[in-house]
This record gives sequence, structure tokens and C-alpha cells, in this order.
Amino acid sequence: MQQQRYNLGASTLLEVLNSQTALNTAQQQLISARQTYRVALEVYVKDPTVSPVSIQPIVQQSAQWNLVDAKLASSTPLSAYYDNSYVEEIKRSGFLSELWR
Repeated sequence: MQQQRYNLGASTLLEVLNSQTALNTAQQQLISARQTYRVALEVYVKDPTVSPVSIQPIVQQSAQWNLVDAKLASSTPLSAYYDNSYVEEIKRSGFLSELWR
């Protein structure tokens, strides 16, 4: 509606300024969103698969702090602490490759 009024010369200067301000704000938000997305592509882990190497320090620290029994922790296979089947299913679906392209 404002564009029609502007084309007819019926728009007030205040309406034009308000519209221009809204446009500038939207353009700045778009630039900011694109920059944030680019940073996310670089920073976030693209493969959320859990590895035994990443779990081992957690189990060791938990045993040192007596959060878990040290003997049981040392005899429990690290694979007992995580389940990658959900991540593998998401990978097979193509969701992750589509998300990070």
C-alpha cells in the first residue's frame, strides 16, 4: 500500500523514511545472518559421531572423582558409554550432508 501511495506522490516524507529504515534494518539482518551461518559452518562439528578416544578421558575423570567405581570403569568397554546408531541413521538419511553443504 505504501509503495502505491509513494508512486502516486501521496506518501509522506515520514512514511518514506520509515520504509527506508525498515529496509536498511532488514538488509543488515540478512548480512548478519549470512555471516553467522558462515561462522557456524567453520566452527560446529559436522560429524557428531562419538569416538572411544573422546570418551576415555571422561570415564577416567569420573573414576578419579569417585563418580563411578574405578574397577568397573576400567573393565567396562568404552563402547558401553555411547550409541552411535542414531547418528549413523541420520547420516544415512542425508540430513547432515544437506545441513552442512
